Formats: sequence, structure tokens, C-alpha cells
Amino acid sequence: MDAAEWVYDVEFVIAEPDDQPAPERRTLRVQVTDPDPQPQSGPAIAIIHRALREAIREADPEAYACIRNPDDLVIIKLRATT
Repeated sequence: MDAAEWVYDVEFVIAEPDDQPAPERRTLRVQVTDPDPQPQSGPAIAIIHRALREAIREADPEAYACIRNPDDLVIIKLRATT
């Protein structure tokens, strides 16, 4: 099966240390290519998570620098736009 393209609005937070105020909720639009799409299914969350990290790196390098490990980036909500 050929790769499939998906576009999502992703609401997320970048986790802060425990002594910091609650993290700011943000939303970015990400385009995802699923190399192995399954019928009646979107891409795996790991693929979306990687695409989101890349979108943050491009849009806000300072925020990207705050992501020390993948667990720091928390997806709250996904909305498919296509």
C-alpha cells in the first residue's frame, strides 16, 4: 500500500519541572506521512509525535530546546483537518 498523507491540528504542552507554573497549551498544524497505512486507520501516534517535534523545532527553536526527552512533549488533543 502507498504512503498516506494526513494533516492534524495538534494541541500539546511541553512539560515543565514540578516547581514551575502549569505549561502553556499550544496548537500546531502538522502534516504526517504514514509509510505503512492500515485500512480505516490513521497513522500511529509515534509518527504524529515525531512530526510534532519537528514542527516545534521549525516554528519555535526556543521551545524545542525545552524538550529534554520525548516524555516532555504531551499531546492533549488531535483533530484531523483532511
